[in-house]
Amino acid sequence: EGHLRPEAQMSSTGHNRPEPVIQGVLSFRYKPHMYDDLLRLKTPENLLGNLKPVDETKLRLNHPDVPDDYVFFLSRIGAGMIGQGQYSLYTGLAEPSFIYGDVPPQLVGVLLFGDDLQGFNAGFRTNTWEVVEADPLDRSVHVAATSFEAFIRDTIDNLL
Repeated sequence: EGHLRPEAQMSSTGHNRPEPVIQGVLSFRYKPHMYDDLLRLKTPENLLGNLKPVDETKLRLNHPDVPDDYVFFLSRIGAGMIGQGQYSLYTGLAEPSFIYGDVPPQLVGVLLFGDDLQGFNAGFRTNTWEVVEADPLDRSVHVAATSFEAFIRDTIDNLL
């Protein structure tokens, strides 16, 4: 079963004409329920209960090509502290210099989105948008996941 193309969908006013599409929203139409299975964890007593949604426009402001799965998670599920101080998901992408002060060569081209509160930071390698983790001791970088969705689901599974 295919999805209608945006220009063929009926607008919210009931007319069969296209509505403006904000960059990034198009892909959400094809995965509107991508993280719905995690909504059960958003109650105050559960793992994602402390997370607060972040405005999509703010997330794309300085990095319009940031992966949609990241934007959709933060705008639908939220950012903040996961669990009882088990993982911190930032409200936006941070330059390594914000965390480390300087930027070692291995972190050039990396934007950070969270940390495990024990020194390991996670972020995107912006030339591929794969998820990487930075070791706090030597700041070495290794690939942690091919997508944000894979990374965040694995992180949540490990904390449950």
